[in-house]
Parts: sequence; C-alpha cells; structure tokens
Amino acid sequence: AATTISESLAESSRLQADLDQQREVYRPLATLGSHIFIMMRDLHTMDHTYRFSLEAFMVLFNKMLDLELGTNDPTEKLTMMADRLRVMVLFYVSRSLFKADRLTFGLHMVKCILPEKFEPNEWEFFQGTFIPSHAPSTKAPSWCPPDREKALQLLRAAFPTADNA
Repeated sequence: AATTISESLAESSRLQADLDQQREVYRPLATLGSHIFIMMRDLHTMDHTYRFSLEAFMVLFNKMLDLELGTNDPTEKLTMMADRLRVMVLFYVSRSLFKADRLTFGLHMVKCILPEKFEPNEWEFFQGTFIPSHAPSTKAPSWCPPDREKALQLLRAAFPTADNA
C-alpha cells in the first residue's frame, strides 16, 4: 500500500509538472488577452458611451480560438492567434467608436499591446500630460514661429535627443 501511494504521488507530481509546462506555452496569449480586455474596459474614459463587457471580449476571444490556422506548430499557432485577436479587436472596437476617436483608440491600443515601443515621456507627451522637470538649455531656433515656441520647447524637454536628429 505504501508503495502504491508513493508511486501515485510521484506520478501526480510528474503530471503536475507536465501540465504546468504545457500551461506556460499559452501564457503570452493569455497575457495579451488580459491587456486587450483591460484596454477595452478603459475606453469609457475616452467617452462614457464606450462600454465593452467581459462577455463581448470573450465572444471575440472564443472566435479567435475556433479559427482554423493551418498549422500544428504551437509557437506559430500562438503567434497567429495573437495576431488574429489584435485584428478582431481592432475591427470590433473601431466600428463602435465615433470617427473622431479612432486615431486615439489606435494609439491607445498600440500603447497597451506594445508598451516597450514607447520612449520615456512619449505617451505622456501624446496625451498632453507631460510636465517637464526642466526647460531646454537653449532657446528655440530662429526658424520656429513665435506662436509655436512653447510647443517646440515642450517637445525638446520631453525628448532631449531630438535636437541631435
């Protein structure tokens, strides 16, 4: 009896480790899905009429899971699934937005899905919430119209390396 219990525990541990390993393969897709859902949920801050439920997201997610992707390679399949989910959400949400808000949504989606593509201060600058810690050390160039000096100086404060470009 003790041998059977010992063997069962060892088998259980092995199966648990195998399941954990298989589950980890899907973690990037699950993480992407959670980021996209949170982004969809937060759209009400743009306009109070933009309310997307978990049920609406789950319909899209399940449609993506049901797609025939034509590959059995898990890595390739997950990449294709992630791409399809992005496109499905983009189309679904874009159809629900006022035209004036579509570009803002596009930037918001990129920021949500690919935050590493944004430089420090860039998102805050786009949102108009960037507050510089210091002013640029040099005056605006002579070619800058006087009515745009303040905006240019804010840009230079947000992106100090812009002058080197």
